[in-house]
Amino acid sequence: MDFKIGDVVRLKSGGYEMTVAQYPFKTMDGVEHPEKVECKWFNGDHHLKHEVFHINEIEKL
Repeated sequence: MDFKIGDVVRLKSGGYEMTVAQYPFKTMDGVEHPEKVECKWFNGDHHLKHEVFHINEIEKL
């Protein structure tokens, strides 16, 4: 699966719509992880959240 920054995605198991913030994910030391995507979303309390997911956990909407 090819993700681009700004793509709208969701966990395959459901949940909030999220925006791809970084793909491939890079750690602070610059190591690139092509199998991981960083996503951002607002939760039910309107707080901005972010997490890194494996590409097999999410799907484009």
